[in-house]
Amino acid sequence: MNLPCPAIALTNLLLSSAAFCQQTSQAPVFKNADVHVSVPGSQTQAIGRFSPGARFEANGFTMLDLIVRAYQVPDRDWVAGGPAWLGNDNFDIVAEVPAGVRGTAMRPMLQALLADRFHLVVHNDRKPMPVCALVAGKRLLIKESAGGESRCNSSGSDVTTMVCTNMSMEQFAHELYISAYGYFDRPLIDRTGLEGRYDLTLYWMPFNRIGARNADGQSAGISAFTAVKTQLGLKVETQEQPVPVLVIDHVDRTPTPNAPGVAAALRSPALTEFEVAEVRAHKPETPFKFATYDTEADILGLNLRNIIGEAYGVRNEELAGEPKWVDTDPFDVIAKAPRRVPWENMQVMLQNLIEERFKLKFHNEDRPITVYVLTVGKRTAKLKDADPNSRSDCRKALGDGGVTLTCRNTTMAQFAEKAREAIWGDVDNGRLPVADLTGLTGAYDFAVTWAPSVRTGSAGSGGDTNQASGVPVVSTPNGELTFFEAVEKLGLKLQQQNGVDPIFETPS
Repeated sequence: MNLPCPAIALTNLLLSSAAFCQQTSQAPVFKNADVHVSVPGSQTQAIGRFSPGARFEANGFTMLDLIVRAYQVPDRDWVAGGPAWLGNDNFDIVAEVPAGVRGTAMRPMLQALLADRFHLVVHNDRKPMPVCALVAGKRLLIKESAGGESRCNSSGSDVTTMVCTNMSMEQFAHELYISAYGYFDRPLIDRTGLEGRYDLTLYWMPFNRIGARNADGQSAGISAFTAVKTQLGLKVETQEQPVPVLVIDHVDRTPTPNAPGVAAALRSPALTEFEVAEVRAHKPETPFKFATYDTEADILGLNLRNIIGEAYGVRNEELAGEPKWVDTDPFDVIAKAPRRVPWENMQVMLQNLIEERFKLKFHNEDRPITVYVLTVGKRTAKLKDADPNSRSDCRKALGDGGVTLTCRNTTMAQFAEKAREAIWGDVDNGRLPVADLTGLTGAYDFAVTWAPSVRTGSAGSGGDTNQASGVPVVSTPNGELTFFEAVEKLGLKLQQQNGVDPIFETPS
């Protein structure tokens, strides 16, 4: 069975384009750019803002992230060639945006920055690449449109309903890609061969609840893939198609040094307080929101632990000694600065606001905490030695059969970081770090397939936890695996252990 293809940001997919846009000699450039390697273990703030007269920030971006953003490449795999570290090494960029430049100048300016500081050289080509293709089934269940406005509307939380009128299949593929967020890890393109315009109605379960079961153990909904097949008579499958790719000819792993004084000038906080700020208890009927702009912070419905994490740039497990309500009571923070500020300055103002309004004080302290450790199991690990010249990355795809994480040229230390992301929501809301204690020093190719916690009924969705290992177990046997059980199939083991000593930010 060809099951497709968690989502990438797709702004505008133009498959007919023969090349990705590259800078011209007349393009404006950033003023005073601070470029450096990210501090290991620091929290990623992949903001990538761009505002004329303000600062552009891209903190914790990999080189692959930066190239995709600079050249508007629709899919990470459409960046060909390059060194193995391309998708793993993280970088921080803060640069001044000249006054008066247009928003469209961001990409050529970022291209020029990468060429200047990393000596990036690329060229355009076309190569066969895997894509998600929308194809016609044996029996179509769609009707031609009688005309009217061409549009799609999507709504719903537990079930997504998508209603489209007067749409071409090319338009529908683009709209479905956006509405079925999380289902596609590659661009979705029209390969139906249908040239008419159609009215279509489609409903499915959002990807974060796919496969959830009701009280009787029955599946409570269908995936977007099944919906396309049973409700429209279409199919989504993985195909190789010739597409425009960006080929990397050269890139340096270490950026050229900053000009003297640039980093200090750009990163020195200039403001300590917001011009106006409101902090209040969150009303249950109002929506959740987290958005920060150059002059504003709109945080709605977050508990104080998460707000502190954003303000101080600390992980959840690095906060201790807090009262219980820090995890349970949601708040709204609505604040405005008198002028544009970089993210680091926004954090300083949030820190001061939190300390003033909640009367919280902090100090640093070393303490042992519980972590998850990755070790080798009783059997030999089923890992394939990787080609050292291949790109190092892990890619997650969601199908009707569950979630699959496919890793290539990946070390166990890198997999431990991915494991933490994978168990988010299953245990401790992903708070605990994962440490690599396998002793394996190589890089490997492997894949892990598991069912989301809402389907297995494991911990995090009302299921049980093994008290000895601290990992979730399936509450009702159904033949599906938790992430922890899937890791054991690789000959590895993931379980809780005490004794690691990180730095804590502790309220007192």
